[in-house]
Amino acid sequence: LAVLLLCLPGLSLYPALHPVVMLMSLAGALMLLFLSREAWIRAAISRLSGRSGRAIMLLRHALGLLRQASTCHAGWIVLPALLLGLLAWGSEAVGFAWLLHWLGIELSLRYAVFVYAASMLAGAVSVMPGGLGGAEAAMIGLLTLAGARADSAVAATILIRLTTLWFAVGLGMLVLGGLRRSGAVESALTAKLVGGNE
Repeated sequence: LAVLLLCLPGLSLYPALHPVVMLMSLAGALMLLFLSREAWIRAAISRLSGRSGRAIMLLRHALGLLRQASTCHAGWIVLPALLLGLLAWGSEAVGFAWLLHWLGIELSLRYAVFVYAASMLAGAVSVMPGGLGGAEAAMIGLLTLAGARADSAVAATILIRLTTLWFAVGLGMLVLGGLRRSGAVESALTAKLVGGNE
């Protein structure tokens, strides 16, 4: 949701897309409202009971998952999490804008943030780990569409992915390796297994 919100100012640069921006904003607000109301989710599940079909079964399963996770969608959890998400993703997007400027790709901050956020959404839609492939293709495409040279767009994409995604992956691997050497991972797994069997 934070990444989607970061896209909206950039989309508003295109007057033809203003209705899309309004619809996306409304859909996001309605989705948050729906997710925060467990009673509404229960009502939707009860309306589907007794109906059959593969699509109905999948929808019922998805609604069941949402109902189980409804405590995560309470306003007092969602709003601070959304603010933290905006801060985190926004910081990466501003870093991307600085990188573009350093590489000589002159774009407005609003468009640079849009390119970064839209690329992250494209990566999420690709359902690949870390958005691999989809995020990079979208980023290079949007940068060249804005007038950047192809080699500069590729360089910017590689650098931002190295300093965001792969830096975090590398840190995670180092920490996991350290935890494995200390035996912390095995003891945590053992405690969980023993606790689950009680």
